[in-house]
Amino acid sequence: MNDHHFFRQVINNLHAQGLNRFLQPVVQLPEGRIASGDKLFLNLSSNDYLGLSQQPELKEAAIEATRRWGVGAGASRLICGNHELYEQLEERIARFKGTAAAVVFASGYMANTGVISAIAAKGDCIFSDELNHASIIDGIRMSRGQLFVYRHNDMDHLEELLSLRPASGKAIVITDCVFSMDGDLAPLERLVAIRKKYGCLLIVDDAHATGVLGRSGGGLAEHLNIVGEIDATVGTFSKALGSLGGFVAGSNDLIDFLVNRARSLIFSTALPPSILAANIAAIDLTVNSPRLREKLFDNTHTLLYNLRKMGFQIGPTETPIIPLMVGETAKAVLLAAQLLKEGLLVKPIRPPTVPNGGARIRITASAAHSPEDMESALAAFIKVAEAVKSRQNVSLGAAL
Repeated sequence: MNDHHFFRQVINNLHAQGLNRFLQPVVQLPEGRIASGDKLFLNLSSNDYLGLSQQPELKEAAIEATRRWGVGAGASRLICGNHELYEQLEERIARFKGTAAAVVFASGYMANTGVISAIAAKGDCIFSDELNHASIIDGIRMSRGQLFVYRHNDMDHLEELLSLRPASGKAIVITDCVFSMDGDLAPLERLVAIRKKYGCLLIVDDAHATGVLGRSGGGLAEHLNIVGEIDATVGTFSKALGSLGGFVAGSNDLIDFLVNRARSLIFSTALPPSILAANIAAIDLTVNSPRLREKLFDNTHTLLYNLRKMGFQIGPTETPIIPLMVGETAKAVLLAAQLLKEGLLVKPIRPPTVPNGGARIRITASAAHSPEDMESALAAFIKVAEAVKSRQNVSLGAAL
């Protein structure tokens, strides 16, 4: 079989299972909207939780930096791409996260793969939640540590695995803070207690909590008042902070270690000045704009209350990520298509991103949406739900 036939066979199999994916050209717009071709949609799929990607402060910071310094970094950070704005940004991140220091990567994915593959050496044991993000999984695969997977948020199972580990080597526990497909939280207080009890390192991915949780948007540790109890906190600017780039926050020693050992940092071209400037503005705006978080959760609660009232099955979310559980892949694809016809952009989440039988519509609220937007979205869900019930003559819960 030549390569052409191999590629075609894989694609045909994906089509047959309803798992094929494609890239759709879109344009992000203000007020939580998105354009595709000549059509405009209310965007309920974005991770731009606070609507910062369209804020004038970020745009102006990026434009001014581009005018002053150009569009590219010119090299990796360790060669000559470490622009002076990096120092300002990393100091802001450290204060934001309550740590001694921080280091910026080109993306959140690269931050996770970089920190995990650098820290976990041969003979180390890595303990990972079964629902951790793909970037964590890939970072573990790139490391030389031995993997142990514990049941989702099951701290008793984690302790059981830790008690059986070899005496030699480091023990490293890794978890998401907010799980991206369900919206639930890691039991971070219990994890901190386990860290102390077993002397293990604790790495957390705070991507979906940064900007969303905590008094100043500092994330889950700030929300729980346990700042300073985590060895390495990974985050991203590409979600609530509205821009691009990832980071790791922790001790001075950790950051010095990563500068010398994290391959995804060492061998990547640095971010351009425009992104660094926008990220500085994003942190400042997030810290100083608590009303944005209040509006985000107002919209989240409006959607949750009314969707449940309609009879939709909602997963165990505690955040603006709302998983509308469907089950079958074909039904999830069909439901998303029907909602698109009603002017709502929501995406079906299918295997392998979620387990077989766990297909869902992943809805995300945003502070960019108005109360009128929420009313319009809920009206579309009512219309689609009634169409499903009428066509299939079954209860809404069974159909969805």
